[in-house]
Amino acid sequence: MPQESPHPVLIVLLVLVALGVLLAVGVFAVRRRYRREVRAHGWTFVASPGSDAIHGLNCPPFGIGSGRRVEELVYGNSAGGVPFCLVTYDRDGVREQSVGCLRLSRALPEVHLSRPGSERRGIVGYRVEVDGWSAVAPDAHWASEAAGRLAAPLASLSALLPEITASLDGDTLVLAPFPRHPDAVAAALALAEPVVRAAESLSAPAPLVPAELSVYRHPDWLYRPVDNSALGLVLVTDDGFNHAASDVIYAETDALALVALTHTWDTRETRVVSGGQGLRTKTYTEHHEEALVEIRLGFPFGDLGVNSGRGGTKVAFESEDFNRSYSVRAGDTRFAYDVLHPQMMEWLLSRGARPFAVLGGHLCFEVADTDVDTIEDCLDLAAGFFGRVRRYTWENLGLDAPPVPDAT
Repeated sequence: MPQESPHPVLIVLLVLVALGVLLAVGVFAVRRRYRREVRAHGWTFVASPGSDAIHGLNCPPFGIGSGRRVEELVYGNSAGGVPFCLVTYDRDGVREQSVGCLRLSRALPEVHLSRPGSERRGIVGYRVEVDGWSAVAPDAHWASEAAGRLAAPLASLSALLPEITASLDGDTLVLAPFPRHPDAVAAALALAEPVVRAAESLSAPAPLVPAELSVYRHPDWLYRPVDNSALGLVLVTDDGFNHAASDVIYAETDALALVALTHTWDTRETRVVSGGQGLRTKTYTEHHEEALVEIRLGFPFGDLGVNSGRGGTKVAFESEDFNRSYSVRAGDTRFAYDVLHPQMMEWLLSRGARPFAVLGGHLCFEVADTDVDTIEDCLDLAAGFFGRVRRYTWENLGLDAPPVPDAT
């Protein structure tokens, strides 16, 4: 009998498996060689570091975007004894260029230097030009002063790395793009040491340096790429499985603590379907995602919804303009009238407000995203809303004094 040929699909699968094995072996060999070259310089290579490698860094390329992740890490000291780390950094689903981070002896205010037209994405501030460099900082005088010290040594580094950009980020000089090959890293570090010394000759009040990852221009906020414990702080559905919280931001004021996150979960449904073999059951899994921004109140407050469809029974007010713009629901009609007094309604009409509801001690906002503008708006709305609740209403809730500063 003639021998049957292997099925074409099987051949393709075998070829794909073989290619996958060869690729894995190649990657392993390259990484092993790279690790040896790093060790030859007295440095340490970490293949899968945690985000703590960049804790405290708040300025672009750090401090912005979602899905932040450090892919690889090399750390050690330069030939001149400056502690440094080299990170391969991801955000927004895109791998960033390698970034060199050199430790300074003290923290300094933010400033960014680049060739004009090559400023890092996301930076904001006053821009000045000094000796062929564009300097951006929150203060124009500081931008000029810092650039005056850093321009010359940075020009020497740019002879080796023409596309280099630099920033002072807390107690770190951040250089990007930075080479990755260990010999090239050593050469770049030697030219970067004078930039470090020039930075350390500057004198200015130390800024707040975040303890962990943070948000650009909001060093008091905390960012965590993944933090499932945050789900215990917000109102989420109990349905389904694989509940997770990503891109979590904790933003607190003296009176209000906000949590923003992306909540994902799966649900499974079994349906009866018909086919060539008659009726049968089939299981479908659906993935769900929602953006959440909530404030967990540290003080008593009744349930109340504004344009949210939640909060209790619908309540009408004497102001027709307000009734046309806002649909209010409340667990207690008298409480709604106390809270939404004429001055409060006037403020909401003039400001405009995204839908929100107070439910079981949570202030829940309806949001499409958890970007910085959205979080700032939610914090401002909450401060303005609670800051206009009258003192007697707080007293009726059992409080001796308003828990949120007066906003009127």
